[in-house]
Amino acid sequence: MLFSLIFSLFIGLVFDHPNQQSTIVSAQETLETPLSWKDWTQDEARMSWWELHGWVVLEELKPNMTVWTGEIEDMTDFHPLDWGLKPDLEKSIQWAFSNGTGIHLHGLDRCEVLYQRFLVNKAAGTNQTKQ
Repeated sequence: MLFSLIFSLFIGLVFDHPNQQSTIVSAQETLETPLSWKDWTQDEARMSWWELHGWVVLEELKPNMTVWTGEIEDMTDFHPLDWGLKPDLEKSIQWAFSNGTGIHLHGLDRCEVLYQRFLVNKAAGTNQTKQ
């Protein structure tokens, strides 16, 4: 009985949407994971994603954060690469600025997970609009 129930659910799932097309993310995008920041900087798609999602401006600071020694007054045009800030391979890094704000850079391992999730969501969104 359990087998027949599982079989019916499987058949129902398979044949429920016969015209549904799936979008496949290219193997190059998902399998070639950069191992270093240098590799990331040479991948235009990943860098475009990183510029929007790889770091966060912090409005609230933790008491023991490392203080950035450079002068940063206006966060509206701030970009970490302009100041030589780059992420660590394994861990997130945070700095406090003298203006009372700070920055959080996701570690590259975390960035890769978030980037892969972005690709999957993008493919799902594209697939959704085609239906």
